Amino acid sequence: YRRGSPSSQTPPEDGVQTCSDDDDDDDDDDDDHRDCWGVCSADDGIIIWRIADGTRCRRLVGHEENVNCMAPLREGSLLASGSDDLSVIIWRVADGKHLATLEGHAEGVTCLAELERDRLASGSWDNNIVIWSITHGTQLATLEEAYPTCLATLDGNRLASGSDFDTTIVIWSLRNDTELAKLEGHDKNVTCLAPLEDGRLASGS
Repeated sequence: YRRGSPSSQTPPEDGVQTCSDDDDDDDDDDDDHRDCWGVCSADDGIIIWRIADGTRCRRLVGHEENVNCMAPLREGSLLASGSDDLSVIIWRVADGKHLATLEGHAEGVTCLAELERDRLASGSWDNNIVIWSITHGTQLATLEEAYPTCLATLDGNRLASGSDFDTTIVIWSLRNDTELAKLEGHDKNVTCLAPLEDGRLASGS
């Protein structure tokens, strides 16, 4: 766990690169993140877009390899990003500041999901799902899952994960970090998950 620092952890200006064409608008947007979306890319960066007019608010630079996944935290005021550089970075959306780096995976990070009680789940090619404390940046638990590709928060005490290894979906208990159930039905690996109302879950393959 590393706190973000302009001198040691991120490029100048806390890893924020604003676009010259949009510089006049940046100050107006720093206090309002509600109309912005983040997009990750294979160019190691993240672009925050303003949805209303399609302009770029800023570009976040801090990862050293491809950015594979992101998750909004604390109602969108923070952003988590996972990368092939094995790390998860926590950003503040209002100004793009690099707040912290979570380190603990042995392979690239493939998926992220916000959990209740200020926690974050991250999946990796290292066959693990790590549960983090966002406040303290510490590892709270590790769930063993073969090549997790996607995560979905079902409620405060359950997490669903899809795998690139087989065709199943695992439902986890976050109370005692154990497997509750395994859903089978796909013919190929599971690539995406989405929680629905009335205790339902959608899965893509």
